[in-house]
Amino acid sequence: MDYTLLKRACVGIFIAGVVIALGTVSEKAEAPSSSPQQTAAAATEAGEFPVAWEDIGRRLVLLGVLDESMFRRIYGGQDEALDPRIEGLLSGSDARGIGMGADTANETLTLLWAFGLANESVVLRDGPMGDPRYGGPMRFASTGGWTLARGAVEDHYNKHALVTLTDGETELLKRVAANVYRPCCNNPTLFPDCNHGMAMLGLLELLIAGGATEDELYAYALAANALWFPDVYDMLLAYAKQAADHGTILTARDLVGREYASADGVARVREKLSSVPTPGGTGCSL
Repeated sequence: MDYTLLKRACVGIFIAGVVIALGTVSEKAEAPSSSPQQTAAAATEAGEFPVAWEDIGRRLVLLGVLDESMFRRIYGGQDEALDPRIEGLLSGSDARGIGMGADTANETLTLLWAFGLANESVVLRDGPMGDPRYGGPMRFASTGGWTLARGAVEDHYNKHALVTLTDGETELLKRVAANVYRPCCNNPTLFPDCNHGMAMLGLLELLIAGGATEDELYAYALAANALWFPDVYDMLLAYAKQAADHGTILTARDLVGREYASADGVARVREKLSSVPTPGGTGCSL
């Protein structure tokens, strides 16, 4: 992925290899306040997401949300050897935040999926996942497709208080989750019906618990989306450069929003660009 495309166009921050701008879209590129950029840039120089993961991986295993042996067989190959950072996240021996790069994007996606599915959340309790017209929350790819639990998925869905948010943090979560989309469908994170949506929900909850600001949440969401859908974001960054050449700066919020990051939004962008391959990404299953 050519992440230099936006360097000339945006006054932004560097997060996991993604140069982005903070704030709202504007006709002029105005520098945002320094604190959010410095905080996020320092925390993510090597693809680091500043979350208090601590022993969550070990707790997911002990609770039965995640079958460790199955996880190892999927991602460790015949010898079940995992990347050292993933090993640390799984065992609870790594006190740093989540390190997510291109080589471990799938593993971290699955760990965040497990956390997002299991953690008690107002999004799962009161959001679209529980809407009776859909036939119950177990009918979605993010729940019915979770095959790494010991026992029934419904025994873990929205059942474990792994991370608790304050009322104010919960309102921030709902607001940002309603505005963060994924290219595999047209649903926001507020409706986490696939693995990417559930993983993003988990990531946002962890980031908010760690004190991330609203601008930073959109920046980290963009970084995660770019890792999970690299081909799509090659295209979106190319489009963002084109927009910047015409005087409009697209922000992190724009590039994870419905207009650009939903399946329909990606299709519209593709139509506007010439000679751009059809983008792909990781599938919505294990």
